[in-house]
Amino acid sequence: AMGRVRDEEQSRLVLGLLLQETERLSAMIERVLDWGRIESGRKTYVWESLPVSDLVDTAVMAFRAQRMDGAFTLVVDVPDGLPLVKADREALSASLLNLLQNAYKYTGDDKQLRIRARAEKRGVAIDVVDNGMGISAPERRKIFDRFYRIDNLLTRRNEGSGLGLSIARRIVEAHGGKLSLSSHPGEGSTFTIHLPQARGE
Repeated sequence: AMGRVRDEEQSRLVLGLLLQETERLSAMIERVLDWGRIESGRKTYVWESLPVSDLVDTAVMAFRAQRMDGAFTLVVDVPDGLPLVKADREALSASLLNLLQNAYKYTGDDKQLRIRARAEKRGVAIDVVDNGMGISAPERRKIFDRFYRIDNLLTRRNEGSGLGLSIARRIVEAHGGKLSLSSHPGEGSTFTIHLPQARGE
């Protein structure tokens, strides 16, 4: 608008940067709005009895679409025969997507990611595993607090609102489940969504 762009190549570069920044800000705004809906009790869910593979596939497809230019390995392991879960497809898939995005962002150059589902007593567990730097015990105790972000080189390079894990946990809890973390420094991290199976299944 100010006439500083001199040619078509510069124009494409500037428009690409504007698009990237707009998407980043939109995502942050949506997280804050989502947190507000959850905190005020206005968050609504559309419940269905779903196979876990549907939730995982939705999250993985969105993740791959967002990371088409990124170098990573993602192994998906969802066996047949798992119990159905009562879930809001969009909300729970978004929670899984957040875990995948974090695994990608906070892992070094050799990004080895894994998402796997398994049966457990009276339900299903979905693990999101990375080969990142791991999380210390003091940080594990605060990792799900709203606005909390671990202070290290990787987190400084990746902007965020500090709300993603808080929102994911609250959504999982609204499904009667639990979001847990297993991690040690230098050994990567495993975030696990524990869900009860749908009644009558």
